[in-house]
Amino acid sequence: MVAQQPKVSVVIVSNAANGGGAEKSMAALHRTFLDSNVQSSLVTLNTNANTELIVNSFALDRKWNSGLGRTLQNFIEFSRLIKKINPQVLILNCELPELYGALLKFNGKIICVEHSTKPWKGRKALGVAVRLTLAIKQVKWVSVVNNQKRVWWGFSPTSYIPNPYISVDLASRTKNDFKSITFIGGLKKDKRPEWVILGGIKSKVFINVFGDGVLKKSLEDKYQTFSNQVKFHGFKPNPWQLISSNSLVIVPSLYEGDGMVVFEAVLSNNPILLFNNDDLKRFKFDDRHYFSDFEELVTIINDNKMSNFQNLRVSEMIYNQLLEERSLQRVSDQWGNLILSFFT
Repeated sequence: MVAQQPKVSVVIVSNAANGGGAEKSMAALHRTFLDSNVQSSLVTLNTNANTELIVNSFALDRKWNSGLGRTLQNFIEFSRLIKKINPQVLILNCELPELYGALLKFNGKIICVEHSTKPWKGRKALGVAVRLTLAIKQVKWVSVVNNQKRVWWGFSPTSYIPNPYISVDLASRTKNDFKSITFIGGLKKDKRPEWVILGGIKSKVFINVFGDGVLKKSLEDKYQTFSNQVKFHGFKPNPWQLISSNSLVIVPSLYEGDGMVVFEAVLSNNPILLFNNDDLKRFKFDDRHYFSDFEELVTIINDNKMSNFQNLRVSEMIYNQLLEERSLQRVSDQWGNLILSFFT
Protein backbone atom coordinates (compact mmCIF):
# COMPACT_ATOMS: atom_id res chain seq x y z
CA MET A 1 0.00 0.00 0.00
CA VAL A 2 1.53 3.31 -1.08
CA ALA A 3 1.31 6.08 1.49
CA GLN A 4 -0.94 8.98 0.54
CA GLN A 5 1.00 11.99 -0.73
CA PRO A 6 0.02 15.67 -0.79
CA LYS A 7 -2.68 16.43 -3.35
CA VAL A 8 -0.72 18.71 -5.65
CA SER A 9 0.15 18.69 -9.34
CA VAL A 10 3.72 17.77 -10.23
CA VAL A 11 5.65 17.48 -13.48
CA ILE A 12 8.78 15.31 -13.46
CA VAL A 13 11.18 16.25 -16.27
CA SER A 14 13.77 13.71 -17.44
CA ASN A 15 15.99 13.27 -20.45
CA ALA A 16 14.22 10.04 -21.39
CA ALA A 17 11.74 7.44 -20.16
CA ASN A 18 14.41 4.84 -19.54
CA GLY A 19 18.17 4.61 -19.54
CA GLY A 20 20.38 5.12 -16.50
CA GLY A 21 19.56 5.46 -12.83
CA ALA A 22 18.15 8.98 -13.14
CA GLU A 23 15.67 8.02 -15.84
CA LYS A 24 14.56 4.72 -14.31
CA SER A 25 14.16 6.11 -10.80
CA MET A 26 12.12 9.13 -11.90
CA ALA A 27 9.81 6.99 -14.05
CA ALA A 28 9.28 4.73 -11.04
CA LEU A 29 8.59 7.72 -8.78
CA HIS A 30 6.05 9.02 -11.31
CA ARG A 31 4.21 5.69 -11.30
CA THR A 32 4.18 5.68 -7.51
CA PHE A 33 2.84 9.23 -7.40
CA LEU A 34 -0.01 8.17 -9.67
CA ASP A 35 -0.96 5.49 -7.14
CA SER A 36 -1.32 8.22 -4.51
CA ASN A 37 -2.83 11.69 -4.43
CA VAL A 38 -0.16 13.38 -6.53
CA GLN A 39 -1.36 14.54 -9.95
CA SER A 40 1.87 13.56 -11.65
CA SER A 41 2.99 13.95 -15.26
CA LEU A 42 6.25 12.67 -16.72
CA VAL A 43 7.81 14.81 -19.46
CA THR A 44 10.75 13.37 -21.40
CA LEU A 45 12.81 15.66 -23.61
CA ASN A 46 14.50 13.14 -25.88
CA THR A 47 13.03 10.54 -28.20
CA ASN A 48 12.96 7.25 -26.36
CA ALA A 49 11.18 3.91 -26.70
CA ASN A 50 8.50 2.85 -24.22
CA THR A 51 7.40 6.36 -23.20
CA GLU A 52 3.96 5.59 -24.60
CA LEU A 53 3.67 2.70 -22.13
CA ILE A 54 3.81 5.08 -19.16
CA VAL A 55 0.48 6.55 -18.06
CA ASN A 56 0.22 10.35 -18.16
CA SER A 57 3.58 10.85 -19.87
CA PHE A 58 4.54 13.27 -22.62
CA ALA A 59 7.46 12.57 -24.95
CA LEU A 60 9.10 15.41 -26.84
CA ASP A 61 11.05 14.45 -29.93
CA ARG A 62 14.52 15.92 -29.46
CA LYS A 63 17.20 13.42 -30.43
CA TRP A 64 20.37 12.84 -28.41
CA ASN A 65 23.19 15.25 -29.36
CA SER A 66 20.84 17.52 -31.29
CA GLY A 67 22.20 20.87 -32.41
CA LEU A 68 21.32 24.26 -30.99
CA GLY A 69 18.43 24.87 -33.39
CA ARG A 70 16.62 21.61 -32.57
CA THR A 71 17.25 22.13 -28.86
CA LEU A 72 15.74 25.62 -29.01
CA GLN A 73 12.69 24.25 -30.82
CA ASN A 74 12.44 21.49 -28.20
CA PHE A 75 12.54 24.09 -25.40
CA ILE A 76 9.68 26.04 -27.02
CA GLU A 77 7.62 22.84 -27.19
CA PHE A 78 8.51 22.12 -23.57
CA SER A 79 7.52 25.62 -22.47
CA ARG A 80 4.13 25.32 -24.17
CA LEU A 81 3.52 21.92 -22.60
CA ILE A 82 4.33 23.14 -19.08
CA LYS A 83 2.04 26.12 -19.57
CA LYS A 84 -0.75 23.76 -20.64
CA ILE A 85 -0.28 21.32 -17.74
CA ASN A 86 0.23 24.22 -15.29
CA PRO A 87 1.78 22.22 -12.41
CA GLN A 88 2.48 23.52 -8.93
CA VAL A 89 5.85 21.77 -8.75
CA LEU A 90 8.54 21.00 -11.34
CA ILE A 91 11.10 18.25 -10.61
CA LEU A 92 14.09 18.62 -12.95
CA ASN A 93 16.62 15.83 -13.44
CA CYS A 94 20.10 16.27 -14.91
CA GLU A 95 21.63 19.01 -17.02
CA LEU A 96 19.28 19.55 -19.97
CA PRO A 97 16.16 19.80 -17.76
CA GLU A 98 18.15 22.19 -15.52
CA LEU A 99 18.88 24.39 -18.54
CA TYR A 100 15.21 24.39 -19.53
CA GLY A 101 14.21 25.22 -15.96
CA ALA A 102 16.60 28.17 -15.90
CA LEU A 103 15.10 29.55 -19.14
CA LEU A 104 11.47 28.78 -18.30
CA LYS A 105 9.00 31.39 -17.11
CA PHE A 106 7.39 29.52 -14.21
CA ASN A 107 5.75 30.76 -11.02
CA GLY A 108 5.56 27.45 -9.14
CA LYS A 109 8.11 25.58 -7.05
CA ILE A 110 11.15 23.97 -8.66
CA ILE A 111 13.18 21.03 -7.35
CA CYS A 112 16.43 20.12 -9.09
CA VAL A 113 17.78 16.61 -8.57
CA GLU A 114 21.56 16.14 -8.64
CA HIS A 115 22.40 12.67 -9.96
CA SER A 116 26.15 13.17 -10.44
CA THR A 117 29.18 14.02 -8.32
CA LYS A 118 30.72 15.80 -11.35
CA PRO A 119 27.87 17.78 -12.95
CA TRP A 120 28.36 19.82 -16.10
CA LYS A 121 31.70 18.11 -16.70
CA GLY A 122 33.31 19.68 -19.76
CA ARG A 123 30.71 22.50 -19.83
CA LYS A 124 31.40 24.18 -16.51
CA ALA A 125 30.89 27.77 -17.73
CA LEU A 126 27.39 26.95 -19.00
CA GLY A 127 26.68 25.04 -15.80
CA VAL A 128 27.67 28.03 -13.65
CA ALA A 129 25.33 30.30 -15.64
CA VAL A 130 22.45 27.81 -15.41
CA ARG A 131 22.85 27.20 -11.70
CA LEU A 132 23.24 30.87 -10.83
CA THR A 133 19.95 31.49 -12.63
CA LEU A 134 18.35 28.60 -10.73
CA ALA A 135 19.69 30.02 -7.46
CA ILE A 136 17.97 33.33 -8.25
CA LYS A 137 14.76 31.34 -8.79
CA GLN A 138 15.30 29.86 -5.29
CA VAL A 139 15.07 26.26 -6.39
CA LYS A 140 15.28 23.43 -3.89
CA TRP A 141 18.12 20.96 -4.43
CA VAL A 142 17.94 17.22 -3.85
CA SER A 143 20.94 14.92 -4.14
CA VAL A 144 20.77 11.16 -4.62
CA VAL A 145 24.29 10.90 -3.16
CA ASN A 146 24.30 10.49 0.62
CA ASN A 147 27.52 12.43 1.30
CA GLN A 148 26.88 15.29 -1.12
CA LYS A 149 25.97 18.20 1.13
CA ARG A 150 26.03 20.85 -1.62
CA VAL A 151 25.64 20.64 -5.37
CA TRP A 152 28.51 23.13 -5.79
CA TRP A 153 30.51 25.19 -3.32
CA GLY A 154 28.55 28.27 -2.30
CA PHE A 155 25.17 26.85 -3.27
CA SER A 156 22.43 26.07 -0.78
CA PRO A 157 22.55 22.72 1.08
CA THR A 158 20.81 19.75 -0.48
CA SER A 159 18.30 17.27 0.83
CA TYR A 160 19.27 13.62 0.42
CA ILE A 161 16.73 11.30 -1.18
CA PRO A 162 18.18 8.14 -2.75
CA ASN A 163 17.09 6.57 -5.99
CA PRO A 164 14.61 3.76 -5.27
CA TYR A 165 15.18 0.09 -5.92
CA ILE A 166 12.86 -1.06 -8.69
CA SER A 167 12.14 -4.72 -8.07
CA VAL A 168 12.34 -7.11 -11.01
CA ASP A 169 11.23 -10.68 -11.52
CA LEU A 170 14.37 -12.73 -10.83
CA ALA A 171 12.61 -16.10 -10.86
CA SER A 172 12.98 -16.38 -14.63
CA ARG A 173 16.58 -15.18 -14.82
CA THR A 174 19.19 -17.24 -16.63
CA LYS A 175 20.71 -20.11 -14.63
CA ASN A 176 24.07 -20.27 -16.41
CA ASP A 177 26.81 -21.54 -14.10
CA PHE A 178 29.80 -20.87 -16.34
CA LYS A 179 32.33 -18.34 -15.09
CA SER A 180 31.46 -14.82 -16.24
CA ILE A 181 31.84 -11.16 -15.42
CA THR A 182 29.44 -8.34 -16.29
CA PHE A 183 29.61 -4.63 -17.07
CA ILE A 184 26.41 -2.53 -17.01
CA GLY A 185 26.41 1.15 -17.86
CA GLY A 186 27.12 3.80 -20.43
CA LEU A 187 29.84 2.86 -22.89
CA LYS A 188 31.92 5.97 -22.42
CA LYS A 189 35.40 6.85 -21.25
CA ASP A 190 34.75 7.63 -17.58
CA LYS A 191 32.87 4.32 -17.08
CA ARG A 192 35.92 2.35 -18.35
CA PRO A 193 34.08 -0.66 -19.82
CA GLU A 194 37.29 -1.78 -21.53
CA TRP A 195 38.80 -2.64 -18.13
CA VAL A 196 36.09 -5.29 -17.74
CA ILE A 197 36.55 -6.59 -21.28
CA LEU A 198 40.33 -6.85 -21.02
CA GLY A 199 40.12 -8.22 -17.48
CA GLY A 200 37.85 -11.02 -18.67
CA ILE A 201 40.02 -11.82 -21.67
CA LYS A 202 43.16 -12.01 -19.54
CA SER A 203 41.38 -14.15 -16.94
CA LYS A 204 39.75 -16.42 -19.55
CA VAL A 205 36.16 -15.86 -18.37
CA PHE A 206 33.07 -14.91 -20.36
CA ILE A 207 32.22 -11.18 -20.50
CA ASN A 208 28.74 -9.59 -20.69
CA VAL A 209 28.57 -5.93 -21.70
CA PHE A 210 25.21 -4.18 -21.24
CA GLY A 211 24.80 -0.60 -22.36
CA ASP A 212 25.09 1.88 -25.16
CA GLY A 213 27.18 4.96 -25.79
CA VAL A 214 29.86 6.63 -27.85
CA LEU A 215 32.33 3.75 -27.43
CA LYS A 216 29.95 0.97 -28.45
CA LYS A 217 30.92 0.59 -32.11
CA SER A 218 34.65 1.01 -31.54
CA LEU A 219 34.62 -1.62 -28.78
CA GLU A 220 32.59 -4.05 -30.87
CA ASP A 221 35.00 -3.60 -33.79
CA LYS A 222 38.09 -3.90 -31.60
CA TYR A 223 36.99 -7.13 -29.92
CA GLN A 224 35.13 -8.84 -32.78
CA THR A 225 37.80 -11.58 -32.85
CA PHE A 226 36.77 -12.41 -29.26
CA SER A 227 33.07 -12.79 -30.12
CA ASN A 228 32.97 -16.23 -28.48
CA GLN A 229 34.07 -14.67 -25.19
CA VAL A 230 32.62 -11.13 -25.23
CA LYS A 231 28.90 -10.48 -25.79
CA PHE A 232 27.65 -6.95 -26.37
CA HIS A 233 23.97 -6.94 -25.40
CA GLY A 234 23.28 -3.25 -25.99
CA PHE A 235 20.89 -1.37 -23.73
CA LYS A 236 18.33 -3.54 -21.90
CA PRO A 237 15.66 -2.04 -19.59
CA ASN A 238 16.05 -5.07 -17.30
CA PRO A 239 19.43 -6.77 -17.81
CA TRP A 240 19.21 -8.76 -14.58
CA GLN A 241 17.01 -11.48 -16.08
CA LEU A 242 19.81 -12.14 -18.57
CA ILE A 243 22.60 -12.25 -15.98
CA SER A 244 23.36 -15.33 -13.93
CA SER A 245 23.39 -14.78 -10.17
CA ASN A 246 26.94 -16.18 -10.28
CA SER A 247 28.21 -13.49 -12.64
CA LEU A 248 30.58 -10.97 -11.07
CA VAL A 249 29.35 -7.40 -11.65
CA ILE A 250 32.28 -4.99 -11.99
CA VAL A 251 31.96 -1.20 -11.66
CA PRO A 252 35.30 0.35 -12.75
CA SER A 253 34.05 3.95 -13.08
CA LEU A 254 36.35 6.89 -12.46
CA TYR A 255 33.44 8.51 -10.62
CA GLU A 256 29.78 7.68 -9.93
CA GLY A 257 26.65 9.45 -8.86
CA ASP A 258 24.22 7.31 -6.92
CA GLY A 259 25.68 4.10 -8.36
CA MET A 260 22.31 2.50 -9.07
CA VAL A 261 23.97 -0.49 -10.73
CA VAL A 262 25.74 -1.23 -7.43
CA PHE A 263 22.64 -1.69 -5.32
CA GLU A 264 20.73 -3.37 -8.16
CA ALA A 265 23.54 -5.93 -8.34
CA VAL A 266 23.52 -6.47 -4.58
CA LEU A 267 19.73 -6.81 -4.41
CA SER A 268 19.87 -9.20 -7.37
CA ASN A 269 22.24 -11.34 -5.28
CA ASN A 270 25.23 -10.95 -7.59
CA PRO A 271 28.85 -10.80 -6.43
CA ILE A 272 30.28 -7.32 -6.95
CA LEU A 273 33.62 -5.56 -7.37
CA LEU A 274 34.10 -1.77 -7.35
CA PHE A 275 36.87 0.63 -8.23
CA ASN A 276 38.40 2.12 -5.10
CA ASN A 277 37.33 5.77 -5.26
CA ASP A 278 35.46 8.08 -2.88
CA ASP A 279 32.18 7.78 -4.80
CA LEU A 280 32.09 3.99 -4.52
CA LYS A 281 33.72 3.71 -1.09
CA ARG A 282 30.66 5.40 0.40
CA PHE A 283 28.82 2.08 0.09
CA LYS A 284 31.14 0.90 2.91
CA PHE A 285 31.52 -2.62 1.57
CA ASP A 286 34.30 -4.82 2.92
CA ASP A 287 37.76 -4.22 1.46
CA ARG A 288 37.53 -7.40 -0.62
CA HIS A 289 34.98 -5.65 -2.87
CA TYR A 290 37.41 -2.95 -4.06
CA PHE A 291 40.34 -2.81 -6.49
CA SER A 292 42.76 0.07 -7.06
CA ASP A 293 44.11 -0.56 -10.58
CA PHE A 294 43.70 -2.82 -13.59
CA GLU A 295 46.34 -5.32 -12.45
CA GLU A 296 44.59 -5.81 -9.11
CA LEU A 297 41.29 -6.29 -10.93
CA VAL A 298 42.75 -9.13 -12.99
CA THR A 299 44.28 -10.72 -9.88
CA ILE A 300 40.97 -10.66 -8.00
CA ILE A 301 39.09 -12.18 -10.96
CA ASN A 302 41.66 -14.97 -11.26
CA ASP A 303 41.68 -15.65 -7.51
CA ASN A 304 37.88 -15.98 -7.33
CA LYS A 305 36.74 -17.43 -10.65
CA MET A 306 37.00 -21.09 -9.60
CA SER A 307 34.46 -20.49 -6.80
CA ASN A 308 32.11 -18.50 -9.10
CA PHE A 309 33.04 -15.39 -7.10
CA GLN A 310 31.15 -16.54 -3.99
CA ASN A 311 33.48 -14.56 -1.69
CA LEU A 312 32.49 -11.35 -3.46
CA ARG A 313 28.84 -11.38 -2.39
CA VAL A 314 28.01 -8.71 0.19
CA SER A 315 26.96 -9.54 3.73
CA GLU A 316 23.33 -10.05 4.68
CA MET A 317 23.48 -6.92 6.86
CA ILE A 318 24.43 -4.68 3.91
CA TYR A 319 21.82 -6.36 1.73
CA ASN A 320 19.07 -5.61 4.27
CA GLN A 321 20.24 -2.03 4.80
CA LEU A 322 20.11 -1.29 1.07
CA LEU A 323 16.72 -2.96 0.70
CA GLU A 324 15.26 -0.82 3.49
CA GLU A 325 16.82 2.48 2.42
CA ARG A 326 15.93 2.05 -1.27
CA SER A 327 12.38 0.77 -0.98
CA LEU A 328 10.08 2.52 -3.44
CA GLN A 329 7.53 3.31 -0.74
CA ARG A 330 10.11 4.86 1.58
CA VAL A 331 11.60 7.00 -1.21
CA SER A 332 8.13 8.05 -2.34
CA ASP A 333 7.25 9.09 1.21
CA GLN A 334 10.42 11.19 1.42
CA TRP A 335 9.49 12.95 -1.80
CA GLY A 336 5.94 13.46 -0.55
CA ASN A 337 7.19 15.09 2.66
CA LEU A 338 9.48 17.40 0.68
CA ILE A 339 6.67 18.50 -1.64
CA LEU A 340 4.29 18.96 1.28
CA SER A 341 6.82 21.29 2.95
CA PHE A 342 6.20 23.83 0.17
CA PHE A 343 2.54 24.15 1.12
CA THR A 344 2.59 24.06 4.93
